[in-house]
Amino acid sequence: MRRLMDLGALPPATRDKVGGAAVGYLIDILARLPEVPAGEIPGAPGRDWGKLPAKWAIPGTEIYIARVDEGPRSGEYLFTGESVERLPEFYALIIDRPPLRPSTFNSWHEEAAYLTGPFFSDRMVRSLPRPLQRTVLGTPVWKVLLTLLLALAVFLITFVWGVLVNRATRGAGHLIKLVAWLTTPLLLAALTYLAGGFIRTEVNLSGGFASGESIFTVVVLYLAFGWAAWIACFLVAEAAIASPSIPDNSFDAHLLRLLAPLGGFFAAGAILVYGANDIGIPALGLVAGLGVGGIALALASQSTVENLFGGFSIFADRPFRVGDFISYGENSGVVEAVGARSSRIRAPDGTLTTVPNGDLAKIHITNFSRRDKCLFLHTLGLRYETSPA
Repeated sequence: MRRLMDLGALPPATRDKVGGAAVGYLIDILARLPEVPAGEIPGAPGRDWGKLPAKWAIPGTEIYIARVDEGPRSGEYLFTGESVERLPEFYALIIDRPPLRPSTFNSWHEEAAYLTGPFFSDRMVRSLPRPLQRTVLGTPVWKVLLTLLLALAVFLITFVWGVLVNRATRGAGHLIKLVAWLTTPLLLAALTYLAGGFIRTEVNLSGGFASGESIFTVVVLYLAFGWAAWIACFLVAEAAIASPSIPDNSFDAHLLRLLAPLGGFFAAGAILVYGANDIGIPALGLVAGLGVGGIALALASQSTVENLFGGFSIFADRPFRVGDFISYGENSGVVEAVGARSSRIRAPDGTLTTVPNGDLAKIHITNFSRRDKCLFLHTLGLRYETSPA
């Protein structure tokens, strides 16, 4: 019955809950209105209606059915989004009247709040204390408490698992740690999905609390997936570095480690933007906002951005590699590491200097390790009495 509603203006995360509640409201309203003869409804068989109207109101109401002009459901007739939004208002005006036709329940909307899946028997629910059967935000108190307990259990199990993973991987290699760390967000996503499915099919929330739970579940799922994507990018980089073709301390290894956080940022960002669109925050507006915020952030952290791009310039141009002896400005030393912001150079006297990449990209660099020959210029001193022979 939800497919009879135009829910396109609602966030995807709340459409099922709002549509389900709308069905209950609509049944209760129509049960208290005089029945509309089928022959008076536009498009009824046996009558020549000519061109069907674009919009039709149920007689005596402001509940409209209209033709959808665009989108995947173009040409279908649905209850309009405005009518769906106003159903609670119409329900409050008419619910005190007796039903004009036999009905299983006096109020389908109120009864839906107490419906549960087969895991909870009706006898068990009815035997609960009266305070637990009262409603909060359209949901019985016992359902609210059970939902909160499930959410707490999900986060507690994930937290304990994360602590155990950190303890178990102490002293392990970086690649092993990343594999273990990846299990934490995946566990959070799996537990959230299972808890959400149990709540949806067995607990059956309703009202405003149901919409809030749907949004919260979607937010946690996308955060977990974004977290997993962030770790996965580092895992892919470390897995490539672990191959025999890329030495751990090589220039390519440092390049992969530089690209990993950027890849993780964009992957996690794309997932979060998609998730924001799912809960009703327009993706286009969010991307535009991130763009404006990114410009402001870039201006505020100009030196950091300069060093970041300086690092990319070093990786692209490759004036030196890790292990090369170079001369930069008035200083010299062996390159030990090239990071996202700076490079570490060991001087001949043993001191370690951290040089911002932005500075290295601007100055002349002489790479002594890349020379293919050594120029040897030496003056031999001879005594005056030395013979030509």
